[in-house]
Amino acid sequence: MTGAEPVEAFRSERHFRLKSVEGLTHRSMRFTSEQDGGLATRVEIYFGSVGLMLVYPEMEGLVIRPACGNELREVIAKHGLPDDTIDVYLLESGGRQGFVQSGQPHWREAAVAYYEPSLFFSGGPWSTEDLVASGMVAEAD
Repeated sequence: MTGAEPVEAFRSERHFRLKSVEGLTHRSMRFTSEQDGGLATRVEIYFGSVGLMLVYPEMEGLVIRPACGNELREVIAKHGLPDDTIDVYLLESGGRQGFVQSGQPHWREAAVAYYEPSLFFSGGPWSTEDLVASGMVAEAD
């Protein structure tokens, strides 16, 4: 599954940790998976242009999908977002739900250790040969 074709939802059974929130105004954040059960790869999820977030720092299994319809209207009303907000992504894990108002989430999976630099950092020690999969979550309709 390599390529940048958007998918309706990102799904993984792995354990994820909030790895970083960066920028003077929390403009980007990354989640990174553990290498559970001796898996040779890690998965990293990147959110850019973050405007607002309500996330859990650790998640066992994860689904990321665009908020649509009533779900989107509820997030907008509850958190005081502008009425025309469309770029909200729900993060679901173990019966809990959070959200991120951001640009499209992207993910990369590569054969690198958990402690190595970000898969989204261009100067990292990993190469494109290490990349196993990548993609992005589709924008809401």
